[in-house]
Amino acid sequence: MNMVSAEINPNFKKLVSQTPVYVFLWKPENNWPVEYVSENILQFGYAKEDFASGKINYSDIIHQDDLEKVRKKFNRNYKGGHSNISLQYRIQTKSGNIRWVNGKTFIQCDENGKPNYFLGIIVDITDQKKREEQLQETLAIKDELESIINNSPVVVFQWKSESKLEEKWPVEFVSDNITRFGYTSDEFYSGKFQYGDIIHPDDLEHVQYELCKRREKGHSDFSQEYRIITKSNEIRWVDERTFIQRNENGEAVSYQGIIVDITERKHTENLLHTEHDIALLLNAHDDPEEVFNQVLELTLNIGIVDCGCIYLADEKGDLNLITSMELSTDFVYSISYLDSTSILNRIIMTGQPVYKDYSEIPLKSDFSIRKNEKLRAVALIPIVCNGEILGALNLFSHIYDEIPTDVRTSIETIAAQLGGFIVRIKAEIGVRDLYSLIEINKHYSDI
Repeated sequence: MNMVSAEINPNFKKLVSQTPVYVFLWKPENNWPVEYVSENILQFGYAKEDFASGKINYSDIIHQDDLEKVRKKFNRNYKGGHSNISLQYRIQTKSGNIRWVNGKTFIQCDENGKPNYFLGIIVDITDQKKREEQLQETLAIKDELESIINNSPVVVFQWKSESKLEEKWPVEFVSDNITRFGYTSDEFYSGKFQYGDIIHPDDLEHVQYELCKRREKGHSDFSQEYRIITKSNEIRWVDERTFIQRNENGEAVSYQGIIVDITERKHTENLLHTEHDIALLLNAHDDPEEVFNQVLELTLNIGIVDCGCIYLADEKGDLNLITSMELSTDFVYSISYLDSTSILNRIIMTGQPVYKDYSEIPLKSDFSIRKNEKLRAVALIPIVCNGEILGALNLFSHIYDEIPTDVRTSIETIAAQLGGFIVRIKAEIGVRDLYSLIEINKHYSDI
């Protein structure tokens, strides 16, 4: 032992004692008896004499949960002919604290290839391990947060700040659940889309102005509601909470946005407002033509349905177009007069609302006219009062394949309100005067 110790330079010993590097010389035996250990082993609470006396072997300070793993890996490498072996494991200090170390063992052999001793360089890497664990915890939390966000109705954006009022906000980050609007995150990262590209054109200028105004006034966050367009051209309402990130000079450098889809809430609000406005209109006006036009316009403001028409039934049960909106002239011409033998008339005269894809309705009209109109969802709603079918409220969508339940309930309520209005007008001005409104359409072709 003395001979081995004498071979170690005193200056080296002094240098080692001031570092978190511990030097061991082990006998090539089981449990690694210690022939030499640097004095800084005191940092782990042990004295050199604890090892020199044989009271403690090196294996005694390896954490019990790691010892078998260290043995197996060391033996596997040793038998495999490796001259140096690296391992990471835990040791236990004399006070019971746990420290992580990186141990590198050099196998010193005699001229016959028989090991004389093992030289171990042990480095305390506890702080590094803590940082790694903290990083892993941070990444785990990040993954968990992303999972929560991606499984929620909240879409998160981070946009670059631009100084121009007409900016469209290039995207630096977007949560993966942007797919709920039909887009992928890569489409924004690549620059194919900027955030402003998906804002409804009628709302974009207002959104740009509001952000610019709040930014210039020094606001750190604000919220606003507006419409966006999905990749399939559906219109969705969103509530955006924007957080403005500023540098040390107070200049805006980026925006963080939390986007919540509030379409259902907006639909509910619109439905309630529309039903209320139509009720007031029907009670306050006596001009049937004006009422029919305004009722149709208000109904289309609900959303989902974006075009339509209203019919009145005459004394023979034929349906005559009174008003239409957002439909082509050719298409209106083809559906303006529905005699009692036409398919649409017979569907309506069942007295039951019908909701279908427009392609499922077997009409006789020119196929090219129907195709060019590009209608999708259709609602055929009879206007009924006291069991009598007085007309029809026919509504269509160019965008949606199906009309939601809440919208169906609302338009059926509107049709019932129209039925009451028609009965009242008939009583006040007479049936013939009311039907005189529809004579202008009789020259149009049947379906």
